[in-house]
Amino acid sequence: MGWVCQSCREEIEEPFDACWNCGTDRAGRPDSAFRRADEPDPPPPPSAGVSAVCPACGSVEYRPIRPDGWVTYAPDRICTGCGMRYTPPTPRWAAVTLVLVGSAMLLGAVASVLTRLATGNLLAIVTGVSDVLVGLLGGIAVRYGVRVLRRPAG
Repeated sequence: MGWVCQSCREEIEEPFDACWNCGTDRAGRPDSAFRRADEPDPPPPPSAGVSAVCPACGSVEYRPIRPDGWVTYAPDRICTGCGMRYTPPTPRWAAVTLVLVGSAMLLGAVASVLTRLATGNLLAIVTGVSDVLVGLLGGIAVRYGVRVLRRPAG
């Protein structure tokens, strides 16, 4: 003999302690976390930007989640206390590395393009497209590194 859910009146088999249809337990208490299998997943929690600890509640407890950005040094975080999504900051050493390597890429690309232009060889100028792409990537790395270094520490 089973039992009848007090909330939705569904008949439940004996070994189960909660209604499969609405999540209410035998005593009639609803489960606020219950989700039906045919319901879509809830949207991800809002992001609070870059922070070393949860910006909403200050907790250091989190679960990792796939980051949204292209350049990341750690997974994004979901606070286990309040559910806020946030991104750990890029380390200072990484920002300095981006600035140095990006500057070298940018300067090398500029020097290569100028050398190709000075030779006047049309084929050498056309193949210089790769130099321009390397220079653009270097410029992007420098820009990102400088943005990170301009943020307040901590």
